Amino acid sequence: MAGDDFHAEIVSRLRASGVTRSRMGLALAILQQIRWYSIGPNLDVCRKTGTEIADELGITKKDLPIVLALLETVGAITRVTDGREKIICLSPEYAEAERRLNRFRQITLPLFTPHSSYQFRVGLTNLNGFWKQFRNDLTNLLASQK
Repeated sequence: MAGDDFHAEIVSRLRASGVTRSRMGLALAILQQIRWYSIGPNLDVCRKTGTEIADELGITKKDLPIVLALLETVGAITRVTDGREKIICLSPEYAEAERRLNRFRQITLPLFTPHSSYQFRVGLTNLNGFWKQFRNDLTNLLASQK
């Protein structure tokens, strides 16, 4: 599953959890910040603490642990204790989905600014190979969840 597809899966898990719309919106806002600060080579570790994210979004410190626990319950994040600090991480499956999306972007973005017809054909060949691998991975993932 690519990053955006997995994000849609997280949204449906939040809906199924029965939380209020306001709590779900808060969870999605926090999750988006975590995704934003997790961009880079090490996607699974957020570069900001929960308190910093709450301050940026204007969320009370009382609501933060509840929403982080909700995100952990639906499989969007994990929290790891490092000494006194809790590090927020994207869940392993979410981080992998983000990596796939980034790989897809690396392949497709050059297609929009080709310097030659040869480069364009090479880009299409790479994209075709990516889609075949993606389809196989998705089929295997869905089969393993049954």
